[in-house]
Amino acid sequence: MVKYLLLGAVLLVAISSQNLIPVHIAFIPILIPPLLKVMNQLRLDRRAVACALTFGLTAPYMLLPVGFGAIFLNDILLANINQAGEALGLEITRGMVPLAMGVPVGGMALGLLVAVFISYRKPRDYEALDVATSNVPHHHPETHEPHALGLVMSVVAIVAALGIQLWTGSMILGGLVGFALLSVGGIFKWREAD
Repeated sequence: MVKYLLLGAVLLVAISSQNLIPVHIAFIPILIPPLLKVMNQLRLDRRAVACALTFGLTAPYMLLPVGFGAIFLNDILLANINQAGEALGLEITRGMVPLAMGVPVGGMALGLLVAVFISYRKPRDYEALDVATSNVPHHHPETHEPHALGLVMSVVAIVAALGIQLWTGSMILGGLVGFALLSVGGIFKWREAD
């Protein structure tokens, strides 16, 4: 059960990275390496994790017209189909594109289910290697406990970024609003930001 919860969490983060918080693949080097030890202990087949990541990174922008999906479905797919079909009198609307893309996304969902529950369900052992830390300084920064205000501001920033994006149709403006709210809310410090 824990394996499937972990796979579900990875899938939800991947889906969110396309539409809710449009960071695309930037979360992978932050999220996956710390989970490798847990995956080894659970004897989780990493190919199932790769399938969950791939589905979560691809299916949302093919189906949902927000975030990267708005760019793909409306600006690329819809515009090109209408341009190519103009000479033939073919014109499709924004609402038709996600419905049509439901067919390949359904096939991808079926493939994910087969991969997770049939192909890669057996336990698999991997060699546990320590991460090389020869070039990492050995100082231990102070740890910070999450504060309720910080969590509330994070949720407000996410909702505002998505809301502004949907209202204005601009992913950039939504991202700027979310970034500004995180900054004003003290979630990160300007001097510590890279």
